[in-house]
Amino acid sequence: MIPTISLESFQLGPLTIQAWGLFVALGILAAVVWTVKRGRQRGLAPGLILDAAFWVVIAGLLGARLFFLIESPEALRDGFWASFRIQDGGMAATGGIIGGAIGAILFMRRHRLSLASLADAAAPPILLGEAIGRIGCFLIHDHPGRPTTSLWAVNIDGVPRHDLGLELSVAALAGSILLALYERRQTQNPQGTIAVGALLWYGATRFILDALRATDLPVVDARYAGLTLAQIAGVCGVILAVVLWGRLRRTTAISPKRP
Repeated sequence: MIPTISLESFQLGPLTIQAWGLFVALGILAAVVWTVKRGRQRGLAPGLILDAAFWVVIAGLLGARLFFLIESPEALRDGFWASFRIQDGGMAATGGIIGGAIGAILFMRRHRLSLASLADAAAPPILLGEAIGRIGCFLIHDHPGRPTTSLWAVNIDGVPRHDLGLELSVAALAGSILLALYERRQTQNPQGTIAVGALLWYGATRFILDALRATDLPVVDARYAGLTLAQIAGVCGVILAVVLWGRLRRTTAISPKRP
């Protein structure tokens, strides 16, 4: 069993730092820094990536909050303005990815630039950012899973359980590393390949791991036809990735070969 580590907040002088928010911020920072480095290798100006990151982060935060409110409409029982009380928690990573993707699409179309190039540059860093942010979830244990006797069980309120914060973090980190290694070995991929791979990885792992969420606690995630909203989004992500991969293969097949 993994030792239980809990840390909701700590003091830094007169400031109270929330552990979850700190790791989310660190994840965003790491993703932006690595994307700038990878984008420079693709001929994307650092200033352009930073401008894009600004709007992507804003759209991602809005999407994360909106997705949470869709998952947990009871958060609105105190009125409309309660939806803005993010200091009380309530952000969904799946919504953040969807919102960020929409922000990236709008930004790149406005500037008439290649979305695929930016997406490939950002895909492994986004998974790394997800891995870092999920450490905050693990520290506050806000995603308890089903009881388990596995070696990676975490004692949550006296019961050995899957901790989805930890497991999602490990899955995202593994995806980030695998995609970066694949890209290094396969240098002739058509643009968009790495982004499609990240979408496929995240959708599949999210679907699998969300099946381990607790169902025996007083408060559990809403399910539709037995699936959480994150699982439904994961299925949609996998389907979209397969469709996009098919389009990439067809485009590559009909493209004239260079002499």
